[in-house]
Amino acid sequence: MVVMPPPLACRLLNPADPDWPDRVETIRTLLGAPHNSDVFPSHFLRVVLPRIGGHAVLFQRGNHTAGVGLLFPRAIEAGQGVYTLRGHPLQGGVSVAELAEAASQMLPESRVIPYDPAATHTFRRTSSIVDGWDIGAPSPEEAAMIRGLQAQIWGLGADNLYPTDIHSGDFGSVQSEVVRSGKQVVAFLFGFYKFGGRPLPPAWHEGVNSDWRLESQVLGVHPDLRGRGVATILKTQQAELARQAGIDIVNWTADPLLWPNAVLNFGRLGAVAFDFVPGMYAFRNAMNRVPASRLALTWLVNSQRVRDHLRAPAGVSDLAASGAVVVNQGWSAVDLACDAPRIAVEIPNDWVALQARSLDEAEAWRSATDAVLAHYVGSEPGKYLITGVARDGARCYLVVERVTEERLGSIAQ
Repeated sequence: MVVMPPPLACRLLNPADPDWPDRVETIRTLLGAPHNSDVFPSHFLRVVLPRIGGHAVLFQRGNHTAGVGLLFPRAIEAGQGVYTLRGHPLQGGVSVAELAEAASQMLPESRVIPYDPAATHTFRRTSSIVDGWDIGAPSPEEAAMIRGLQAQIWGLGADNLYPTDIHSGDFGSVQSEVVRSGKQVVAFLFGFYKFGGRPLPPAWHEGVNSDWRLESQVLGVHPDLRGRGVATILKTQQAELARQAGIDIVNWTADPLLWPNAVLNFGRLGAVAFDFVPGMYAFRNAMNRVPASRLALTWLVNSQRVRDHLRAPAGVSDLAASGAVVVNQGWSAVDLACDAPRIAVEIPNDWVALQARSLDEAEAWRSATDAVLAHYVGSEPGKYLITGVARDGARCYLVVERVTEERLGSIAQ
């Protein structure tokens, strides 16, 4: 007589539970972290996976954990969400296909496609020349180089790098691009498809599709190539690929105190920010030595504003010409009572060097700007959204405008 094994039971883990960080570390340990290169970084699973509409799933057979699954948004087809199940069987006789079938029964309104990270995958390398740079989707060898370049730029260990296989065409939940110099990858950009996201201002509800987005996750440029427009080329290509995928909104997060990022995001790309999250990440690395607060950026890639910025970037304004009222003098003086139509938030001109030079001063900057941004930034009337950058000599500023229906409408046109 053949004895059939008991059916798989599966459970979605809830990121709102107080023990969510511990659950994430349990999953990573089950999968062999920190020694398994197929495992995602802790900060991604804790913060980003829920933000993109993904899920972590535990599969049980009897009293034993039979597998772990990570569900990644892949598509919306006929109004139905489609997920990639990144499956990790932990028992003999359990397949990724079986994990995906169990997940499908748990999510009857969605379709689940099985994906085995340990299998051999197809990479769809592409190549085009843009402003003299060779750019395109990576080959398997180039995908492996992304890990090395990420480690070099941020000084990261292997456990904080992303798996190479996510850049394959089979995974289906990531858009990836690399910039090549000869046989070397010198820059990269990748993002994850995303179901929904932070609420949009009511003025955008009719004209902007908020259900299907891209979460731009990591952009890295070799230190020797910074300041040569490579990041703008990558983001311009990302905007085009997003449009081709039917996406109106690209989101990402950025440290509000990194001046070069602010110039790129607001001055060159035309992104805006009306969400601020203090202490968003717990990690520390060479570029994040104090609490990692973040702006959540919104890039309306089909808007005329963004298209105009990509053709002719607005760049950096002169502070006096911007008409903005300064609300902080570095970290030493903060004004939370300003009611001007346009304000300016001072940020360091070299945040990375400041952190290396003086942690006490860096913490003071972070505390002061956290207070300013948390008080002023928001999408409701009377709050302010970040739209640009300005300078006054060596001093650097975010330009922040009062939210009005008229201004929101002009941004989304």
